[in-house]
Amino acid sequence: MKEKGIRRYTTGIIILAFSMALATGIIGILLNHIVDYYQLNSVQSGLISSIFSIGSAASIVLALILKSRVKKPVLIICLTAVLAAAFTLSGIPVPFVVFLVFCFFVGIGYGATDAFMDASLADMHKEKTGKYLGIRHGCFGIVGIVAPIVIGAALGYVSWHTVYLVLGLIAGVSALFYFLVHRKYTGAVEESRFIEKPFAIDDLKSFGHSGFIFLALSMFFTVAGQNGIIVWVVRYVSTYQKHPEIASYCLSLFWLASTIIRFIMPYIPISSEKKICIGALGGGIFWALGVLIGTVPAMLICCFMTGLFVGSLFPLNIGLGTAMFSAKTGMITAILSFTKYIAQIIVPIIIGALMSVLPAKVAILTAAVMYFCNAAAALGLLKAKK
Repeated sequence: MKEKGIRRYTTGIIILAFSMALATGIIGILLNHIVDYYQLNSVQSGLISSIFSIGSAASIVLALILKSRVKKPVLIICLTAVLAAAFTLSGIPVPFVVFLVFCFFVGIGYGATDAFMDASLADMHKEKTGKYLGIRHGCFGIVGIVAPIVIGAALGYVSWHTVYLVLGLIAGVSALFYFLVHRKYTGAVEESRFIEKPFAIDDLKSFGHSGFIFLALSMFFTVAGQNGIIVWVVRYVSTYQKHPEIASYCLSLFWLASTIIRFIMPYIPISSEKKICIGALGGGIFWALGVLIGTVPAMLICCFMTGLFVGSLFPLNIGLGTAMFSAKTGMITAILSFTKYIAQIIVPIIIGALMSVLPAKVAILTAAVMYFCNAAAALGLLKAKK
């Protein structure tokens, strides 16, 4: 019964991962339509993703307060219900300020849920954490491949508001499935796997270790680079490069490559630190080449190659963190996720502001710069390990 319970919980998390992927990826897909609907400038466009990330960061703070009092599955169920409700409300035509409030609550539903799903997998599969994190984050890649094409085609027949209503339904069904799993198997898996000891002041000493500092920096730049691509690539390619016919395919190719490498990476026999360093450096080079060359073939090829190099960086960072703090996986995944959301708050606003004062080609290269910084942080991780 115990092993069956773990399998069912794992299946529930994988299903929920698709809703989480839609939450984090939908802004980039719908951005052009939202901008046109509200007649937004570049800075206002960046606010949408940043408000979502502020909500996600607030969700992490809430989870850190509750993590020693409430089991992870209960937090996941409650916050996914919030996500479903926020998606549904976002499908109602409202003023832009109210829409931003709904984006904030989408972030509330997404933030801690995403972190605690990773923590739960690490708790249940301590010897195979990398494999299961790769599978879960591979779901993000699958959504990233399919969603831009399917939703892009659907937008020829329905409004972006309707897309949000459908997302609300998907998130609600996912939450219900996970709730039913938890209700049936809650006694089959040890309580200790889903609840942690309270945060102790001694834990702060671990965060002063150079390994953790470089890990946090690596996570920040990983997300900063990825966010610079997935939020802006469709708008950049369609509006600034004047190639709307390939814009959604650029994003899909990025996610296709990211998905492939997330399933393969656990079987590559080099250290995670070296994987992050090589991946970040290669991703930065290929993204810069695609932007600087600017032709249709170059953008398509370089989006794929960038995804191939950087696609596994996020789960690699999470895996390193859970290995460092194996007894407090919820705490470390929450803290790394908080770092992630800080990057997601800052980067869209930076790129939006740069696009208003600099050529778009220069602004979008910010993603490459972030990946080069990521490679430097990974070198720091390697040095700290020695």
